[in-house]
Amino acid sequence: MIRLVAIGFCCFLFFAGYPSQSLAGGGLFSAADSVEQTSEQIIFRQDGDITTMMVRIRYMGDAEDFGWVIPVPSNPTISTGSDLLFTDLELATRPEFSLQRLGRECQVETVSSVVPSAITLDDPAVQNVANLDVQVDQSLDVGPFETLVLQSNNSNDLKAWLADNGYLITGRGALLIEDYVQAGMKFVALKLRNDQTEGNIVPIILQFKSDTPVIPIRLTGVSTVDNLGVLVWLLGDVRAVPENYQHVVPNFTRVNWFADPREAYLSYQQLVGDAMDEIGGQGFATDFSGVVENLADHLVSPSRFEDRLLALQSLTDVEYLSSVQENFFDSRVRNAIATLLPLPDGQSETLYFSAEGLAVTYTPEQLANARDSLDQLIDEEIIDPVRRSRALIDVDAVLTRLYTTLSAEDMTADPRFVFNSDMPHQQSERLATLGIQCVDEQTQWQIELGEGTGRTGELVIIGHGDPPMSALDIDQNASWKVETTFSNGSPVVNAERDFDVVPINISTVVSFDSNTTGGGAGSTGLLSLLILLVSAIRSRGLLRGRSASSFTQH
Repeated sequence: MIRLVAIGFCCFLFFAGYPSQSLAGGGLFSAADSVEQTSEQIIFRQDGDITTMMVRIRYMGDAEDFGWVIPVPSNPTISTGSDLLFTDLELATRPEFSLQRLGRECQVETVSSVVPSAITLDDPAVQNVANLDVQVDQSLDVGPFETLVLQSNNSNDLKAWLADNGYLITGRGALLIEDYVQAGMKFVALKLRNDQTEGNIVPIILQFKSDTPVIPIRLTGVSTVDNLGVLVWLLGDVRAVPENYQHVVPNFTRVNWFADPREAYLSYQQLVGDAMDEIGGQGFATDFSGVVENLADHLVSPSRFEDRLLALQSLTDVEYLSSVQENFFDSRVRNAIATLLPLPDGQSETLYFSAEGLAVTYTPEQLANARDSLDQLIDEEIIDPVRRSRALIDVDAVLTRLYTTLSAEDMTADPRFVFNSDMPHQQSERLATLGIQCVDEQTQWQIELGEGTGRTGELVIIGHGDPPMSALDIDQNASWKVETTFSNGSPVVNAERDFDVVPINISTVVSFDSNTTGGGAGSTGLLSLLILLVSAIRSRGLLRGRSASSFTQH
């Protein structure tokens, strides 16, 4: 069975791992302590004992200070990937929150791949190796990176080599490097080539011999922000679950159901973060599990760029060059044109978009050479990476997306994942119903959770007055259920909360009319809701959907 795992991070990352496991990430060991890694995403594909890993990071700092080290269990093959796949996969699996309105208020208001080429050991990037117990297994140019594959039996020598070659290692990072060496790891060390900028950083693809995929996250704690967001995608035959981290179902009462889709999703991410804080930081929530319908249509295809390049072939050189940037809006194309056809004094970059201007400024030979070079660049650095990236995804597989947040103190164990055929899937859409009616010229409303929340049909909020336009401040726990999941069978429930119905601005006693709200069979709250005095709710415990004071341990 083919299984693919992708993990997404933001901010600083460092990793440690074991030789028998698929390792992701790596650390920024920069020559400047002001350098920040601002995001990272990783895709793992597991084919038997072969792991293919695509890594994408975001980086703030000067290009000359960039230094990236990734531990791997064996010598990898290395190529470049495409940023576009990560964006497409995230959007295709993002949780959605939908609030259905039934009834209306008392008055209607207007609301507003590159083939590696060898470099020599005389290169400055590999100096000082001779005097240290550090072996260079591979020395390659891959895309914008100068890439070395290193191994050493002496952690002090390895740290000295990295420091001599511009990789800054301090504090806890220096200590944890020993874990890599003791585990027999190899190290992929990357720097940007002299002619590259931080804007040219692209994903890299590593393929190596390995067994089970994990997230080796312990070294991330060397330098990280609080509540680091972590996204995990896994493709397999069945749903994936965490094995050594808890599985957490958040309390969806606290989602901002009244917001637009983007704001509702952001409130969900904050809710998950709060839930992980409550349980001690080592857990995952399931964003989605199932087969994404027509996933191939959501993911970037090489033909998108192949067709554009083919269409340009019928043009003259000046027509080709004046339109290529509009067809390939990419900094690599823009930078290549500026290098191949330097601007004369006093000319602006608008010259590159004028066929007439190009014809009178450059010789036919210059134009023909520039065209040939751009053709090669587009094929090798834009289209090939898309081909390689897209080949990682099995569009017919079951896809599971997990999300968590972790702080440094939580990063004491590497999360492992297993596949469970006994657990049901999790739809990406979470539903709730807002029932509204007008009673004695007073608007009354309620919210009932629906499919995707785990609490379908549960009444969670009752209100008096027009429904809110923004998030409510709800004083309830963020986690609803905490479970231990396994490779088979049902999860063991470690904790489950009951919650009171939340009253908002209640001052009168009225009843909901099912004909007014449009409630149907199964909408128990809409059919029979009594909106009570706040004092009655608090003193008598009436209209209790679940008991907020109860936290049942199983």
